[in-house]
Amino acid sequence: MIKKIFKLINKFKTSVNWNNLRRLEPISRVFGFDRGTPIDRVYIEHFLNSNKQYIQGVVCEIAENTYSKKYGSNIKAYEILHYTNDNPRATIICVFLLELFGICLGGEL
Repeated sequence: MIKKIFKLINKFKTSVNWNNLRRLEPISRVFGFDRGTPIDRVYIEHFLNSNKQYIQGVVCEIAENTYSKKYGSNIKAYEILHYTNDNPRATIICVFLLELFGICLGGEL
């Protein structure tokens, strides 16, 4: 039964075409989620799980608060940092000025 379920899941995963590595388009436009869990997420989640006792109080996360909700405890406030005001859940809008040593301006633009 379990083998049938894995076959069914693998049927919907798309494989990578490695025959043309000089392509100009990315292999995946959704960071590899179309082929399963991206490998960097495995390491990130392992690190966060190992250090979850430190994720507490006022927590700032980039773009969304998924990890702080999953691994945090005793959270007083969630701050969401985003680079434009397109994200309605963002509490901090930040413009990165790379020419000026990455200075960040908080608040509305």
